[in-house]
Amino acid sequence: MKVDDPTDDVLASLRRLTAGTADLPVLVLTPDLRVPAQPGEVHDRLAPIDEDVLHELVRDLLAEELQGPLGEKITRNIRKMVRAEIARELAMRDLK
Repeated sequence: MKVDDPTDDVLASLRRLTAGTADLPVLVLTPDLRVPAQPGEVHDRLAPIDEDVLHELVRDLLAEELQGPLGEKITRNIRKMVRAEIARELAMRDLK
């Protein structure tokens, strides 16, 4: 059974509003209606991004992910691979 994601409804509503198919006028967010970006917040997806800021953001996100369940899974898999390589090498030595 598929659990509906509440963001699907929000996105569908936004699509209807911006396409003008919701029996409402087309919603256009003009610059004077936009909320100013907070300091350090990227406010325009098309604006150039400082490479150093991007690098730091990606590094922080990866570190955060690797400290959680994903990191634990990767660690388990690496340990399995190392054990398999050691067993394979020991088996090769026994054959000689």
